[in-house]
Amino acid sequence: MLFRFTFITVLVCWFLTVTNAQVYPVPEITWEKCFGGSGNDSYFDTEKTPDGGYISVGESTSTDYDLAGVCCPGVTKSLWLCKLDSNYNIQWQKLLQAIPTDVRIDCRIFANKDQTYTLFETIDGDGVVPLCTCNHSASQDIWMFTVDNFGNIISQKCFGGSAYDLMNNVSRCEDRGYIIGASSGSGDGDVGIHYGSPFTTDAFIVKTDSLGNIQWTKTIGGTGWEGAFVSGISGNRCLINIGASSNDYDLAGKMPLGETMVNWLMITDSAGNILQDTVVRAYDGKLDLNFPYEYKKNNYLIVGYISMDTGMYAMAYGGGDALIAVFDSSLALEKVVQFGGTKLDNIYKMNKLNDSTIYFTGRTYSSDYDAQECRGLWDAFIVKTDTSLNKLWSRSIGGSSADVFSNLFQSDSTIVLFGSSAINSADDGDILNAHYDEEIGLSSDSWVIFLNENVPYDTVYLIPEIKIYPNPSSNQVNIVISADVDMDYNLAIYSLDGKMALSESLSSNIVNEVKVNSLPSGYYIFSIRDGSKNEIVSKKILIL
Repeated sequence: MLFRFTFITVLVCWFLTVTNAQVYPVPEITWEKCFGGSGNDSYFDTEKTPDGGYISVGESTSTDYDLAGVCCPGVTKSLWLCKLDSNYNIQWQKLLQAIPTDVRIDCRIFANKDQTYTLFETIDGDGVVPLCTCNHSASQDIWMFTVDNFGNIISQKCFGGSAYDLMNNVSRCEDRGYIIGASSGSGDGDVGIHYGSPFTTDAFIVKTDSLGNIQWTKTIGGTGWEGAFVSGISGNRCLINIGASSNDYDLAGKMPLGETMVNWLMITDSAGNILQDTVVRAYDGKLDLNFPYEYKKNNYLIVGYISMDTGMYAMAYGGGDALIAVFDSSLALEKVVQFGGTKLDNIYKMNKLNDSTIYFTGRTYSSDYDAQECRGLWDAFIVKTDTSLNKLWSRSIGGSSADVFSNLFQSDSTIVLFGSSAINSADDGDILNAHYDEEIGLSSDSWVIFLNENVPYDTVYLIPEIKIYPNPSSNQVNIVISADVDMDYNLAIYSLDGKMALSESLSSNIVNEVKVNSLPSGYYIFSIRDGSKNEIVSKKILIL
């Protein structure tokens, strides 16, 4: 369950500055492969294994193609465990359990040093679950179980109480234990207390050791709705992001007047004691912050999306932008970074693979600016940045329906992406050789793609320093492009519905005076391209 939060400010920037940064061409797909059958098959999470291969967990409704003979007739949907070798061939796979068709699996898998794998998911006791033996009741529990290198369950534990307990996410900590973020309607068992009615949830956090033994728990809430997203961070601490709609009990005095939701961030020590915390106001879900990360020591970020126009938190393009909110060591908001196009865009995950670059993955409905093209309902979306969150490249990938990336890995100059795609044909947009049956129609496959980042040095170019001021403006906007070599640029001004309102040439190393008094009041996108038609900056300016 995702909770939406919103930041707002009346601050309007006087000028915008874009500093020098290397920008790389968008990498192309060099290889891909689909896994599954003619039903619905998806990878929800993937881990690299000690032998150089990968192991994925997801769901499957297929009994043919790659799944032929794997399970028994009559099963409608199963938990799918699939082991690939280093050449991306299936070594073994197992359908671990049958589950009700109306239950959405959300799984996490962790590879252990002894070639076992630990998994987490929400389990429904009302379903046909012959392998889960520890659930507290017929309602949902959080199920932790470990399998050997052939998919056989060797241990398991359940967390929750007699009502519904829904896992939002889980993270591995420095001590090899786990921190689990959840939403709980239980008031007994591991949860212990419930503040609201049977139809509301509290935030439920569980910290375990590597074997799943509970070290501490927290239940935080009131009479409204609460839920938690978590991350294990340095020093065996935990970063917790709680979405809260209550104004009583634990939330007493924390809800601003007239507000309906807050985002409560906290850092706990290894025993669960709160070291730092802050409450951030939200405005009707226009800022949706979900998964927290420590991306530098004592520097944190939370990913999500923004859909409001208010000062420095205004959308960069319109519709709803993918967003990264950055917080310092005291959990004060440092900055907000946005990516996307003129429609809805979202970031779900940060993948920090080295000390110089970061990859963010999510989904996009846009076909412009950072997203390039949306081929269907939505496309998978990837953004690569430096450690200051300056964009190096971005692109959308997908077919004619819905596509998403679940994991990202790096192998030399190749980015390896795991995900799933809903397909309308065997070759559908970027998705090739899918397991499609015309009689069945729309289905989904799991897929793996390679993006080649082996870019020749001479194709890398340097963005000049650009200043755009004042913002807002009622008569004239000044643009200064500080470049080492004099050259011409082009400015295109777009309204938020994507229509060009004005176009003119710019020169470097002078003050370009752009008259805007003929434009109707409102927000506009200022897009500047170099002589090779590379977009080097795109900024939102308010015309009064």
